[in-house]
Amino acid sequence: MTLPKSEQIPLRAGPLSLVYEAGDLRYIRLGDREILRRVYVAVRDQNWDTVPATLANEQLTIAADSFQISYDAQHAVGGIDFFWRGTISGNAQGTIVFAMDGAARSTFLRNRIGFCVLHPIHECAGQPCRVEQADGRSVAGTFPLYVAPHQPFRSMRSISHEVMPGTYAKVRFAGDVFEMEDQRNWTDASYKTYCTPLELPFPIEVRAGTTIAQAVTLTLHGAPLAVGTEPEPLRITRTGDRARRLPRLGLGLAGHDQPLSAVEAARLRGLQLAHLRTDLHLARPEYPEMLQQGTTAARVLGTELEIALFLSDAAKTELDRLALQLEQIQPPVCTWLVFHENEKATSARWVELARAYLHGYAPASKVGGGTNAYFAELNRARASVEAAELVSYSINPQVHAFDNGSLVEALAAQAATVVSARQFCGERPIAVSPITLKPRRLRHCANNLSHALRPSPSLKPSICLACRCHGHRVGRVGHCASAVPKWCCPSHCGTLSRPCLPC
Repeated sequence: MTLPKSEQIPLRAGPLSLVYEAGDLRYIRLGDREILRRVYVAVRDQNWDTVPATLANEQLTIAADSFQISYDAQHAVGGIDFFWRGTISGNAQGTIVFAMDGAARSTFLRNRIGFCVLHPIHECAGQPCRVEQADGRSVAGTFPLYVAPHQPFRSMRSISHEVMPGTYAKVRFAGDVFEMEDQRNWTDASYKTYCTPLELPFPIEVRAGTTIAQAVTLTLHGAPLAVGTEPEPLRITRTGDRARRLPRLGLGLAGHDQPLSAVEAARLRGLQLAHLRTDLHLARPEYPEMLQQGTTAARVLGTELEIALFLSDAAKTELDRLALQLEQIQPPVCTWLVFHENEKATSARWVELARAYLHGYAPASKVGGGTNAYFAELNRARASVEAAELVSYSINPQVHAFDNGSLVEALAAQAATVVSARQFCGERPIAVSPITLKPRRLRHCANNLSHALRPSPSLKPSICLACRCHGHRVGRVGHCASAVPKWCCPSHCGTLSRPCLPC
């Protein structure tokens, strides 16, 4: 039968419950304990873009405690054409096997082709596991409690962990060498095990006719298996009247170069914004116009500017010129975010240099650093925070997945980045900025970043959100994260692929 792309089909494999959706397996559970968040096949091009699959010939045979699924998948975009046959089975003993057998129909460059297996962070973070390596050795390990900057496990043949007392789930991989990364670095709420280690050269040319076959097998071991307690419906309960302080919320300056209308200004003033972010690339001749535009908007809204400065190696000359512009325009600045055009995370010398130039103009302002890219770049360059008075990184929920379920799941991982940043940022304020619904265009080449920040032609640089978290004054960081993802672009709603959420 042919299924609508978004339809979710509930399945059982003995004691396990799960969902089939558009060729993927999701939410594999033993009772109310989630074992795997998702199992799927990914084709990633030389820029780390995901090449979507078109499914055909879907066949499902579903019984009370078992199932059989098969389908054809084709990934065809531009010069890429890769086809594979997928088969999925689940039996009454709780064993699930997902296999793919594919072939390239064209010659193209790829960074990855094969299975991705996601372990959930809620059940797994900080929990012990055992990894069988490709050479047959068995190694005891732990799922990272805080966001791991690099792969916690490499050269994997299988991984197992305790799901319930005495009951273990083992995931076995075949067809390639696998390793794991902590996807919370990009605000995905999972640990991802994927094929083709990143230490190997990429992209790789796939010649037409090349075949690729892989399989993932999930088995249960240990104590007698019971279905356990099924997940209960979500309930929201108010537990007290204690007020919590919200983080300082701001917006980013719109990129359409039009002044705010009276209606737009009135609505935005009602938000009581803490700041308005303006990006200035000091090597570009047009940046004074952006500074003037940001200053005008900030005064209309009754707020201050958070200015992101992008320096080049000619930073001293650029800062000299900026000082003249500051004296002429007189922007109300509360924060400087200092980045370098060619660095993933800001070196201390650029922060210190900028502070020497900027402190005299706005002595009460903070001079910060960090990264204009994802938390991964900051997490992998922790020493870069030493000179900063506050630390910044950006987030968006669509680095790896674009469906509604994955976007909602990202909320938990947003909080995890702040908790983990606290481990090496101390009490410095953390500026999560900008927060966008889609990935942004960045100057860096995709293969120079940990994951590509893909161009999004449909998303113009409209207003985006920024959140500043001041440690213990925010209360529980989860409350900070839950306050963050409210995108507002009153003058550019038409640039988003879906209606804006209410502010």
